[in-house]
Amino acid sequence: MGGAPEQGPKIETGDREAVFGRIQSPRTVGVSTQAGLASGGGGPHDPNMEARVAKVEAAVEHIQRDVAEVKTDLRAFRAEVRADFKEVRDEFKAVREEFKSDIGSLRAEVRTGFKEVRDELKSDIGSLRAEVRTGFKEVRDELKSDIGSLRGEVHTGFNEGRDEFKSDIGSLRAEVHAGFKEVRDEFKLVDEKFKLVDEKFKSMHGQMRADFLILAGMIIAVAVGLAGLMAKGFKWL
Repeated sequence: MGGAPEQGPKIETGDREAVFGRIQSPRTVGVSTQAGLASGGGGPHDPNMEARVAKVEAAVEHIQRDVAEVKTDLRAFRAEVRADFKEVRDEFKAVREEFKSDIGSLRAEVRTGFKEVRDELKSDIGSLRAEVRTGFKEVRDELKSDIGSLRGEVHTGFNEGRDEFKSDIGSLRAEVHAGFKEVRDEFKLVDEKFKLVDEKFKSMHGQMRADFLILAGMIIAVAVGLAGLMAKGFKWL
């Protein structure tokens, strides 16, 4: 933990160049390894090292040429894309200008159309207003005339009805008075009959009282006679 860091094994000059060559060209690592294995080479002091390094350098040069061609192709492709984008941008700009022009002309046409429609509607509404006013005036005059004639008919009808009601009410009043007079006379007769009945009840009440006194005297006399007979029979006296 606290000791000095361990130092790895030292690399010779030839081995360092071989290692750096492999790091700079990773695609040739497998090729050089397969070449070393095919040749049956040994350790770091292999006599075929220079031949393998030469192969690696040749492969790196080939890769560099491929990379340069790819860069050139990319530059050409970038230039073509820029040119295409510029053409597309110009086309979009032209289309936008055309749309602006078309929209401007369409806006002007729409405004003109709206103005014409508004003027036509104003004219139609003005004529319709005049027609409606004339129609309302005619209807109002007709209604006034009809209401006046109806008012006259109603007044006439009410007067006739009032006269008829007066006549009917007069006759009804006379009939009612005659009926009340008859009923009053009948009530008088009934009152007189009730008076006669009352007098009869009073006479019957007096007669019943006299009869009650006679009956009571007779009962007392009979009771006294029976009491005397009982006293004589039982020899109480």
